[in-house]
Order: sequence, then C-alpha cells, then structure tokens
Amino acid sequence: VSLGGGQFASGTAVKDSAIGAIVLAEATHRLAEKYDVDTKLIEDIYYGYKYKNIEVPYKYFVASDIHNGFTPLMNALREKGFDEYNYTHKLLICGDCFDRCGEAVLLLNFLLKMKKRKKLMLIKGNHYDLMWACLREIILYGRPQGSHHYSNGTVDTIEQICQNMDISIKLERWDELSQGEIREINDAMEPWKELVADAVN
Repeated sequence: VSLGGGQFASGTAVKDSAIGAIVLAEATHRLAEKYDVDTKLIEDIYYGYKYKNIEVPYKYFVASDIHNGFTPLMNALREKGFDEYNYTHKLLICGDCFDRCGEAVLLLNFLLKMKKRKKLMLIKGNHYDLMWACLREIILYGRPQGSHHYSNGTVDTIEQICQNMDISIKLERWDELSQGEIREINDAMEPWKELVADAVN
C-alpha cells in the first residue's frame, strides 16, 4: 500500500498510513469472505502490523491509485515479494488503475493476465466512472463533453489504448469523431471493459 493510499484509507482527517493499511487489509478479508474466497490471513501489511494466530493459505498484496503507473507498481510488488506464478499470492487493487501516466497498455495487459490466472480483485474507483462517462459521451456526441476528461487523463488513456494518431489528434482538438472512429475506440476499449466487468463497489 502506498503512503498516500494508506493515508486516504484512514480518512482525510486522520491520514495515518499504517492504520489505513490495516483498514485495507480488513476490507480485503471481508471481501474475500463475501465472495467465497478461501482466505485466512493477510500478512505483513505495513510497518510490521500483522493479523496473528491464523493459518496462511494466501498472501494479499494491496495497491491503489496506480493511475497507469505500471513501472512503479511492478517495482513495489517486486520489493514486497509478489510472485505472479505463486498461486498463494493475490493482488487487490483498491480503485483508480488508469488515467494520468503513460503506461496504460502495459498495465492493462498485466492486469488482464492476473485476472485470467484468478489472482486479481478490483474495486471500482472514481476513474472507473469517469472512463464510462467519457466513452458514453464519445458514442452519443462524437467527442468528450467536458474538460475534466482531459485534466483527469481519461482521454489520454483512451488514446494510449486505441493507438491511432488520427483519432488522438481529433480528440486533442476536441473535433467530432466519425462513426468509424467511434467504433474503433469502442472496439479498442473492449479489453478494458473485460478487465472491469466484475469489479466491485
């Protein structure tokens, strides 16, 4: 868990990274219980805090607010000992996987791989809602309808995943897209839709 993620989880009035990490760990445990995942311990969450005296079939690695930052995520996971081939290692993302950084495609491919191996649980964040809103506006109106889609990095993520320079130029100019270009964006975003299809609130 990042320092910022831990602080946010503890509440904006508290901003205690260690307590926030424990909050996320408890949320992970309850999520696993609700969705019938066999979990009995989340170990070494942060600053040496542990759930004690319980068996250990799975170890959960918790992250949030990745914002397309594939490299920082992988560095943090390696530092904490995450092994994508170890079936006992699970990854929990507490919202906001995408937008703002420049590694959307790398992150999307990695998370899809983890999902297919049943190693990933996703919790929705506000950027999940922003992406759906932006995609709906593009379909309905031919372009995003608010500058917040640019300032939050939503349009940039679509451009990274779509990988079509002509579409990127139109989006940056706020020009209206053709029906063919809209279909191309919709098709390009299918892997993202697959990834978030069963994300939880």
